[in-house]
Amino acid sequence: MESGPTFHAGRERFNRQWRARKSCHPEDRDLRRMRAPASRASGHEACSRESMSVGSFILLIGVSLLVTVLLSRRWHFLRRRLQPGVPIVYRMAETSSWPPGPEARDIRPAERGDLYYFLIEKYWRVEQVLEDGRIVAVTPLMEHHLLRPDDPNLRRASLLERLRHGARFPRLASGFPWP
Repeated sequence: MESGPTFHAGRERFNRQWRARKSCHPEDRDLRRMRAPASRASGHEACSRESMSVGSFILLIGVSLLVTVLLSRRWHFLRRRLQPGVPIVYRMAETSSWPPGPEARDIRPAERGDLYYFLIEKYWRVEQVLEDGRIVAVTPLMEHHLLRPDDPNLRRASLLERLRHGARFPRLASGFPWP
């Protein structure tokens, strides 16, 4: 085999042509245009395929974000619509001179230490939804509370809370979806 300048020059020309077919480098594109037929002189196939795949990927992300936003807004309205029999959790602020129990959250002692401020989660059930949207909730001791549906302390009980604290929710008359 000959290792002279002709072999290396031929090898370099082959490498440049091979790179021109595969890459998007401007020098390689110029080389490709010089040797390309007139029907394919408009652009580089690899570059156009890459830009199409990147463009479709960005479009897919944008569409998925749009769908997520629209559905989350829709689900937000469905989540706030409560019906009779639905278990709810109401977060209530309480004050006590005794240290709170293990179910208390966000415990803060007073400056002098004579009182404790804390939050307690109450497990209630929706008894009735009034025409103006207000909610009549019933406690386990059958006390009634009138609540606004947009109250930040009011939320629907999660599945885990319903399973874990099912006995704490009051029982309503039969005919409701949950016993």
